[in-house]
Amino acid sequence: MLGEEASGRASFGPGLFYRFRYGSDIEFICLDTSREAFFRDRLFAYPKHWEFVDHSFPGDGGQGRWRIPFAHHPLFSAGPQHHNTRGMERLLPLFERSGVRVMFTGHEHNFQHSRVPGLDHFVTGAAGKLRRTPPDRFIEAATVSWGTDCHFLLAQLAGDRMTVRAIGERASPGDPPPDIVRRDPQGRVVASAMEIRLGNG
Repeated sequence: MLGEEASGRASFGPGLFYRFRYGSDIEFICLDTSREAFFRDRLFAYPKHWEFVDHSFPGDGGQGRWRIPFAHHPLFSAGPQHHNTRGMERLLPLFERSGVRVMFTGHEHNFQHSRVPGLDHFVTGAAGKLRRTPPDRFIEAATVSWGTDCHFLLAQLAGDRMTVRAIGERASPGDPPPDIVRRDPQGRVVASAMEIRLGNG
């Protein structure tokens, strides 16, 4: 890890931040969103980490590259137990300037898809533990759809388009894996695909 930090691809102690590329057009950026008593703020605001974060989201508009941050705590969450995480909103200007279009998080044990101008945000926390109580703060979380079934996410990239599926449990071993039931804030079933595009998409 010392070599990764020296190269500028990581920052650690306290917490852990790193980034890596997959091919030439996809870059993943891990953000440690923990909050520690000794600092009284999110660890990404710790001076050495903020320098790494700031450098990881340059003002280049993305230049046709998928920059995909992921973290534990959600920027946007309708709950029911964990809602929008305080202090995370300071990341939004960095995402905007560097062309980030999608973020993946956990913490809440369900599925949620939020959409604010320029950013699609996913909560995917219903793999190892499940919370069946429906979310309850849809407006402040900008919720598009949600679900309370066990799932994992499959994101497929084709050029400037990403398609995301929330895949649930098979009814029997030979069946194809189904998408979970997603609902809108009014409780209606949502069947539309979850598509994100680079640029203004």
